[in-house]
Amino acid sequence: MFTKKSNKEKQEKSRVEPIAATFRVSFISKGSGTDIKAKQTFRNFLAQNDNQKYPYQTLPWGREGEIDYCFDFSKLTQAEQEEFKTKVKELLKDFELVRYRENVSCNPKS
Repeated sequence: MFTKKSNKEKQEKSRVEPIAATFRVSFISKGSGTDIKAKQTFRNFLAQNDNQKYPYQTLPWGREGEIDYCFDFSKLTQAEQEEFKTKVKELLKDFELVRYRENVSCNPKS
């Protein structure tokens, strides 16, 4: 037997806690999915860099593979932060479906 969930239960389940992020890289879609090559290029870049120095969390948020990579740079110097952001933007400059935001919470609605 199936039980119907109340609206309150549905709202509580769908609530996402924002992740504090210093830098966010978003792979977006315009109706035909995300750029798989862009995501793989970025994943390869992350695998080659120190995840302890550049900690991040991922937040999938769409129906077509959209995902945010949320970086916490609170323990890095300003120069280290800028160097990382410059490398990422240079790496992904030719991919149209990538967006960047700084000093934002990391959730799909921000």
